[in-house]
Amino acid sequence: MQLTGVYEIINWQETTEKQFDDGAKLSKAVVSLSYDGEIEGSSEVYYQLHYTEEGDVEFNGFEAVTGGFSGQQGKVVLMHDGRFKHGKAHSNFTVVQSDVDAIAVGDKGSFESTEGKKANYQITHN
Repeated sequence: MQLTGVYEIINWQETTEKQFDDGAKLSKAVVSLSYDGEIEGSSEVYYQLHYTEEGDVEFNGFEAVTGGFSGQQGKVVLMHDGRFKHGKAHSNFTVVQSDVDAIAVGDKGSFESTEGKKANYQITHN
């Protein structure tokens, strides 16, 4: 089974932790998302980000999603490993906590940004 849909960034609060002379930096961000599709709900993501001097970004973090998952209410926590390059963000993630039947610990997924503040997501349930 695969859960798919779109999420939208509602709020992005980022702080720079370390700025380097070459323009690279280390940051952290707290991001609020709204989910539509087979997941209906909201989430908070806690990212650690590394910006290169060229402006590309590598990021990782944890996301707590709450809402409806194929009709069942609950919570899922995702562990992200992603990149932002050439204007597009992409992340692979693993489910590390779940209290719903449609998604299990160890399930994998990904997102890829589209236009504006939106991204397509998919999670594959094994």
